[in-house]
Amino acid sequence: MILQVTEEGFVNYCLDKAFERSAVRCNREASAVEDREVSFWIKKDSLVIENNGEHLRDRRAWKWRVKPTLDFFDLVLKYGSLDLDCKFILDPSDLTGESSPPDRPASLVGYGTSLLSNHFSIPDTHFLSYAGMLETEVGRFTSVERGRKNATQIAYNDYRSSVKEDPLSHLIGLLREGRMDRVPFEEKKDQALFRGGATNPQRRRLSHSALSNPLLDIKLTSGLPQDESILSPFLSVQEHLEYSYILDIYGKANSWDRSCWVLPSQSILLAVEPSDPKLAKVHTWYSHFLYEYGIVPQLSEDELFALKDFSRFSHLNGIQQNFSRLLLSHSTILNFMVKFLERYNKEFNS
Repeated sequence: MILQVTEEGFVNYCLDKAFERSAVRCNREASAVEDREVSFWIKKDSLVIENNGEHLRDRRAWKWRVKPTLDFFDLVLKYGSLDLDCKFILDPSDLTGESSPPDRPASLVGYGTSLLSNHFSIPDTHFLSYAGMLETEVGRFTSVERGRKNATQIAYNDYRSSVKEDPLSHLIGLLREGRMDRVPFEEKKDQALFRGGATNPQRRRLSHSALSNPLLDIKLTSGLPQDESILSPFLSVQEHLEYSYILDIYGKANSWDRSCWVLPSQSILLAVEPSDPKLAKVHTWYSHFLYEYGIVPQLSEDELFALKDFSRFSHLNGIQQNFSRLLLSHSTILNFMVKFLERYNKEFNS
């Protein structure tokens, strides 16, 4: 199967998904924000903060999520030469369904959306760092012109070991140049790997069930009960990519970054359908496309454990790599955001 998709087609699909249920509602009149939210206006091409939540996780959320996101909005405004007059409420948390229930008279922007929330999903800071648009160490964005040529340091501890030999190189650059994933698909371990925190009972259940399955290596790295049989140390990105298949198992929300480094690699990403109905429809701005077009297969627990081998998925390696070039390109990201802002502004002022 060869996936034929253009940037324009992908962007328009994502926009339609974003606006098919969420409406701008009455954000103009909504003045109150929750403790972890920020409201701001865009007037012509300038961004003005209206109200800050009192508590943003001791300001860490401000440093690593809110400020970079506002800087990203500013970058898009300058790139698109936009003339807007509209208000936004930003929720930087992962648990989107809790902060914007369907009956709340406001529509928030955030990093994921579900049937339990009124969020518009936009690119999050993890995603933007992998795309080479965010210097994660200092929370500043690179210019569009410099793009991936600007070396950045991945600030997250679980990635440090994977970029140890070249700490100032951006991870996505290493993947694209073939220096991060040197193992051809045919030479990788023919197993499906997962490492992650015990943030969801499904992860713990799958870890126990996989102990007797030679095709699956599912272990937890944090938040564990006293059960060493399913405990594992952190694995670097390079150690993950020694395996043919990487599993994406939901935690508290959709994984923000796993697709960003697996899709460009020579491994294949497989998703496990969440067992919690509250998480079943949590999506990033692009994940609907991954699942609807079969770029990342979604397997139920029964389907996963019924597999005798992974041969039916081997053709996805080239498909995922090709799609990642579109997904992580600056042109795609900016095109999506410019059109998102234009459409939001039109609805806000209608």
